[in-house]
Amino acid sequence: MGESGDYSWNDEKNALLLANPERGRNIFEVADAIFDGLHVEYTHPDYDGQSRAIGFCDGRLLTLAYELISDPFEIHLITYWPASREEGRIFEKGINT
Repeated sequence: MGESGDYSWNDEKNALLLANPERGRNIFEVADAIFDGLHVEYTHPDYDGQSRAIGFCDGRLLTLAYELISDPFEIHLITYWPASREEGRIFEKGINT
């Protein structure tokens, strides 16, 4: 299990993300870019306890799945992917409200 500041993640999953040509970034770098910039957060109704953040990393709109762990406070990063059209609409609506 990887850790950095307030983040934790699965090292094997991160290696798969790095090897995927559509993704290719460390999950914690993506999280930093999204959370440090303009982003929209929401809870996906099909995944209890999981939250999503949609924002930009290297000019690409991405969706990051994560869980909040409160003891001690930590954000467990699960995965990320290029934002879908629906997620793009959620982002646009969220930043314009």
